Amino acid sequence: MWKLHRYYLREVTVNAILTFVVLFGIALISLLYRGVRMVQGGDLLDTALTTLLLAAAIFPHLIMFSVLFGTVLTFARASQEREITAIRALGISPRVPMVSALLIGVVCSVANTWALHYEIPWIHYHKYRVVADIYGGRIRDLLRSQDRIVLDRGGVMTWRQRDDQGDKSLYREVTIFAGAHSKLTGYTGGGTGPAGVNLITASSVWFDIDDETRDITMNLQDFYVPTRGIYWNELSITLNLVSIMQGNERETGDRDLRSDALLAEVYRGVHLDPNAAQYTVHRRACLGLIPFLLAPIGFCIGVLSRERGRVLAMTFCMVPLAVVHLADFLGESVMRYTPLPMVAWLPAAALIALGAPFCWRLLRI
Repeated sequence: MWKLHRYYLREVTVNAILTFVVLFGIALISLLYRGVRMVQGGDLLDTALTTLLLAAAIFPHLIMFSVLFGTVLTFARASQEREITAIRALGISPRVPMVSALLIGVVCSVANTWALHYEIPWIHYHKYRVVADIYGGRIRDLLRSQDRIVLDRGGVMTWRQRDDQGDKSLYREVTIFAGAHSKLTGYTGGGTGPAGVNLITASSVWFDIDDETRDITMNLQDFYVPTRGIYWNELSITLNLVSIMQGNERETGDRDLRSDALLAEVYRGVHLDPNAAQYTVHRRACLGLIPFLLAPIGFCIGVLSRERGRVLAMTFCMVPLAVVHLADFLGESVMRYTPLPMVAWLPAAALIALGAPFCWRLLRI
């Protein structure tokens, strides 16, 4: 019996690995443009690292596809070559060769769970740190080499004198034009549209770049808005480096934190949305279980495709995958309107509810 398990275990493993390599290569190629766009101004190593991190972020989904496709390919071939029929003729239940697929599913589920809880949050966070490092260097060069600085959309700063003090520069007699869409208008009481345009003066301005948080702080001395009569002795405005260069805001969220950190914030009562944090943890646990649930479904699809071929069997794989992703989407939609973190288990529940009747007829023998 062990020889039978080892025979199919080796084939399922090889097919799953080959499927994973092919899908990972496709993901790398498809995400290359996004990686190049994110690291504009960086070198080849930065582009490769960012693209690799982007592809690694979808590792759990690739594992899910690999287990299903590897199982279907293995047992579709075995069914076409009448191996499953011969096993039944010997009085052996088809559940016996299915054990090899279940073993692969267990291993992949353990790896998937570990990655989702601990590694994927780290990857999701650090793929933006690469961009922030590049933009930090670009902003330092910009502050030292230009005769004017474009602060954001429609915001321009000019000065009469600049004093270089090591890595920092002190700008004196500064004039700032805050455009209609500049964020500076929010600090001066303006709004969007022509009415929000402001002219700002300051006796001195300097910038501080935090290498830890990747934020840039603009410090203004004797801040004055003549048209609105607003005056402050000192004003500091902090913006994120990535949001400045890419034009969008990005704050650290639940996807950037490990599950133990999320639960710690929930139990300490410091998380802003405890239900969302619990939903994220439950969703990670659910997606980690999916490869194990797909293994018997893939086995049954392969066995039942004896007369239809492996290509059509691969097409049938889209049904359980569509069920998983549709249920995940519905669970996320429900979570937006109802505080029910347990809806994160909807993909696993849907897969069990629809997969059990499908597998029962074949596996009951």
